[in-house]
Amino acid sequence: MKKFPKRHKNHVLESKSEKFFLDHLPEDWIAEKPVDYGIDYKVEIIIDEEVTGQNFSVQLKAHAKLKDDGLICVSLARSTVNYYLARLEPILIICYIKEN
Repeated sequence: MKKFPKRHKNHVLESKSEKFFLDHLPEDWIAEKPVDYGIDYKVEIIIDEEVTGQNFSVQLKAHAKLKDDGLICVSLARSTVNYYLARLEPILIICYIKEN
């Protein structure tokens, strides 16, 4: 029997978090996926059909379930925090929790 590569459940969860995020942005906003160094999307804000020059970046974190104590925890490497602090635009960190 032939063996094939498997798609790890973490990749599926990541895809779900991206779909959830994009489905909840206003339709006219622009979300682009850059080379990922701690940033998953760059978002341009559009108001009344005008590209405003306002933007922010997004980092998505995905978890299969809440912790037993109900807390949501996101870990970031110190180098990633330094990178965020050096950037000019706001960084939105979104933690996606898969619904059962």
